[in-house]
Amino acid sequence: MGNTETKALHCPAEWVEMIERAMSQALPAPRIAGPDTVRVGLMIRQSKAREYEMRKNPDGTVTKVRSDNSPRAQLDGALHLVKAPTHAGWHVAPEHVFADIGVSGWAPGVKRPGYDGMMEAVTSGLLDVVIVWSLSRLSRKGALDVLSVIDVFAKHGVRLVSVTEPWLDTDPNNPVGQAILGLTAALAAQESNQKSVYITAALDQIRQRGGHVSGMAPYGLEIDRILVDGVKVGKLKPKFGDEENALPSDHVLDIINYRRFKRMTEDEICLKLKERGIKTSRGKEDWNRQAVYKILRDPRYAGYSIEPTTKIETDEDGNKKRTPTTFLPQIMYGPDGEPVMLHEGIITPEEWWELQELMGRDAKSVTRRKERDGDDWVGVFTRQRILTCHVCGRPMQSNPGSGKNKYPFYTCNTGPGGPKGAGKHSQGVTARQVEEHLPRMAFQRLYGMDQTDPEDQAFISTVARRFAAQADGGEKAGKLKAAKKELEHVQGALTNLAADREAGVYTGPTMEKQYRASVKRLTASEVRLISKIDHLEAELNGPVELPSEWFSAERQADPIGKDSAWSKWDLDTRRDFVAMMLDKVEVKPVGRKGNHMPVVDRLEVFWAGTCEDEDEADEEGQVADEMEQVEAV
Repeated sequence: MGNTETKALHCPAEWVEMIERAMSQALPAPRIAGPDTVRVGLMIRQSKAREYEMRKNPDGTVTKVRSDNSPRAQLDGALHLVKAPTHAGWHVAPEHVFADIGVSGWAPGVKRPGYDGMMEAVTSGLLDVVIVWSLSRLSRKGALDVLSVIDVFAKHGVRLVSVTEPWLDTDPNNPVGQAILGLTAALAAQESNQKSVYITAALDQIRQRGGHVSGMAPYGLEIDRILVDGVKVGKLKPKFGDEENALPSDHVLDIINYRRFKRMTEDEICLKLKERGIKTSRGKEDWNRQAVYKILRDPRYAGYSIEPTTKIETDEDGNKKRTPTTFLPQIMYGPDGEPVMLHEGIITPEEWWELQELMGRDAKSVTRRKERDGDDWVGVFTRQRILTCHVCGRPMQSNPGSGKNKYPFYTCNTGPGGPKGAGKHSQGVTARQVEEHLPRMAFQRLYGMDQTDPEDQAFISTVARRFAAQADGGEKAGKLKAAKKELEHVQGALTNLAADREAGVYTGPTMEKQYRASVKRLTASEVRLISKIDHLEAELNGPVELPSEWFSAERQADPIGKDSAWSKWDLDTRRDFVAMMLDKVEVKPVGRKGNHMPVVDRLEVFWAGTCEDEDEADEEGQVADEMEQVEAV
């Protein structure tokens, strides 16, 4: 029986036929491996897997030609050298062709399977000669590294030959090659170092201008090369489709809207995307919650540039490697403290900061209700989160009622899984009762205003601020909210910098310089944001003229009766009015079944501004508790 053992290949499978054909055509023909054969190995490497390149002709036209350093060009040159009549005893087997395609000969820590296979063959005594295209194909790490490889070759009696450098031949009968070998290795290292320095400097220039440096663009964005201060940088921008042909940018907007408006969780968004047949950036049908979470947290979708997400570290052996610095991208700030916004976003910065508040620990979880089939009744307090259950504190849901004599009502049905201590309970209040009583109370509160009463002053001030924000379309209020959230982000970054410095991260002159530059940028941004917040608050809290129709009714008349302003308003105007007047209304249960209690006794009203003060007090208390814990540690 013949030998059926399959030997491992270190080169593309399609090369096998070319290698065998070259050996069959070589003189003397055919070249057959035997006991007197010189066993030859070919080492082929190219940093970029690029077979062709565009070459400019003298007439200005461009032609696509095979690259001089392409893997095929290196293979053809090496085989041509083997087939030469002066090398009649040389033979190459397919398993002795070692190729590293798309692998750097300089980068530390990079695996080179072809190189490793060649060195194993050398040390195992399977080769007599190794042919390389040039010395740089063997290594670019410097003379010491190259000479150490040649030393291994010499110990195992292996000769090194170069295709493009005739003097490079480690045959002992070639003293010129021996002398020049060390010098050439040093020149190869110098060439690589200069290239590395140039690339590093170019990337730093791009980073300083906020450009996308390397790697794939975020899902839904594409890279557009533009000039910024004479430097070509990568600008990220979306590309939207239409209703029939949606593109990834449209899908990103859908993901954000699922979270912002429908309050869907990351897992629910993953299921929704799979149902719609939307594939990931890698073409997979299954989305994972981490991918969705990163999209929701990435500031580049709002146009912000980001700080580098990786850094270069040196291990104990002196090898350098790039490691992640943070799980989530951090916004880049310029020397003036302003955020660098080179990219074109899918949503506005205000919308992004609103999303971050929703994603953060201070976001309130909104309970969604299932959509009903057919017409769905909507009341003044439907989904307003104003009417809450006195027992469990949850917002009450609207119900259109059922049966022959159905009437709409607001209800709370909480099972055993409700808030701790609330227990299972059920209660409701008719919509007509609350939608007549609460607006009437609000108008009466306006009519009875005492300008000297501090409580009335705080109430009307809050109402005026909300009215101004609504009249502005919420633009200034949105900017104020975004500025506060951004300030929180900047102050958190300053705190992290201080903690890292305390932990010894910023040691040495270079790191100290980087620390001071970061503190300077973030401090300038903090000052800018505080000033912006003060300005926006002054505008929102400035003099506001409330609608005269709120106060024009006669004191003896029913403020929501016939011909009143309330009776002429549509549903949206009524909902806006109660949202400006009320923070919260707690609905108390009637007690035992069959008991009757006037609705006025069941409603505990919290006027505008009341709950805002409580939230501030709770936040101050939480900060105080955290400070006590830190001091205790």
